[in-house]
Amino acid sequence: MSSPYAFPDDLTALQLELDRVRAAYEEHCRSLPWSVEPMIGRNYERPVMGGRTQTITHPDSPGYTPEQIEADRQFRSKILELAAAVLAHDWWAEVPAGEKLAAQMALKHIGDKQPLAESAPSS
Repeated sequence: MSSPYAFPDDLTALQLELDRVRAAYEEHCRSLPWSVEPMIGRNYERPVMGGRTQTITHPDSPGYTPEQIEADRQFRSKILELAAAVLAHDWWAEVPAGEKLAAQMALKHIGDKQPLAESAPSS
């Protein structure tokens, strides 16, 4: 995705690494049990449209293993480190105050794929 800002290569690399680590962390979280501590499963009713209810079932949770807890800690630490490095980069001092939010949003989306309308060949 093109950007109106000329981000330095090291800042772009930091943002892309942050995106990669966040995606890996999300994947890691999807593999975890629903509870950090071992817990007995439960069922409950949740209201849905039309006055009906939906039964939600949580099976017993074995809790996180020590390895899962350590991996979670490492992911969170790396994400914090990368986010701080992006926000504290010297390049931000060059950006006028009124443009910083727009520049931050552009950087956040620097790795996004182009929408189909932009990437489709013109006829």
